[in-house]
Amino acid sequence: MDSITRLEQAALLDQFGDGSDGPFVRVAEGLIARGDAPLAFSVIEMGLLRHPSSDKLQSRRKQVLSMLIDRFSQVDPFRFIIYSQWAAARLPPIDAAQERK
Repeated sequence: MDSITRLEQAALLDQFGDGSDGPFVRVAEGLIARGDAPLAFSVIEMGLLRHPSSDKLQSRRKQVLSMLIDRFSQVDPFRFIIYSQWAAARLPPIDAAQERK
């Protein structure tokens, strides 16, 4: 089997558009609008591989990470921690006294 890297996949997807960040932004915005944050994050990450200086993709990345943090904060601590780190989110410390109650 041939192995295709994420950068190669991003280059392929870039060929479907006009060579700018526009198609990645447009697809990500559609996915965000329908609430599909995990898939939007994947599209944005591939877009940033091809267009690392795109302010629009960086902005959508922050938006999607916020959505993912909200979604998984109560149900999946591992994802919550990872998404929070990727977003460089400042998390409040856990109050140990409150936890004992």
